[in-house]
Amino acid sequence: MEKFKARMLVRFDGTDEGDVTKYLGCEVIRDRTAKTLHLRQSAYIRKVLAHHGFTDANQVKTPMEPGVRLSKRYCPEVVDPAIQAEYRAIVEHVSFM
Repeated sequence: MEKFKARMLVRFDGTDEGDVTKYLGCEVIRDRTAKTLHLRQSAYIRKVLAHHGFTDANQVKTPMEPGVRLSKRYCPEVVDPAIQAEYRAIVEHVSFM
C-alpha cells in the first residue's frame, strides 16, 4: 500500500493524511479485521434536522396511522409559497440520505 500511495503522490498533487475518517460528509468506519467498511451520515442528518427545526422531533416508523386514506378535501385551496419552498428544501436534503 505504501508503494501505491507513493506512486500516486508522485503523479498527482496530494498529501497522505492517514486513514480516511470522513468522505463526502460521511463518517467512514472501517474494520480491517472483518474487512468491512461502513459509511454513516449521522452528522449530516443532525445538520438537516437542525436547519429545518426538527431537533426535538420524535422518531416514529410511520408519520401517520396505518390505513389513513388521503383525499383532496384535506388539501388547501391555495398553497402558501413559503410552506411549499420549505417542503421542497426538506425533500432536497432528504434525497441525499
